[in-house]
Amino acid sequence: MGNAMKLIDIPKTCPECGRVFARADRPRQRMQVKAKMVVLAGVLLTCAWMVLLTGVFYAWRLTVVPRSIEELLGMAAVVLAPGTLLGGWAIKMPRVARRKCPKCPWYEDYVIDGVR
Repeated sequence: MGNAMKLIDIPKTCPECGRVFARADRPRQRMQVKAKMVVLAGVLLTCAWMVLLTGVFYAWRLTVVPRSIEELLGMAAVVLAPGTLLGGWAIKMPRVARRKCPKCPWYEDYVIDGVR
């Protein structure tokens, strides 16, 4: 993968055979592998955090039944905070767009700079 570039700088024709790509204006973008790992870490951290909080409440013999919508939203914010923070960080990482020629075996991955 090369240096980060803007979406508009990606070639619209195959450099080997000269064929024009079908989606020349907007190639499909995906997350980099490290961004996917950050999302996975966020999911696992959120699950571990929820188990830890449940164990603490059980050990202290506290009931965790929300009595109002404010309590429910507060509990959700506390439980989902680690995953939300890591997910926000992963979204801001550069994305990858792959150009593949359907006519010849040429393909290349381009790192797209900035947020979608």
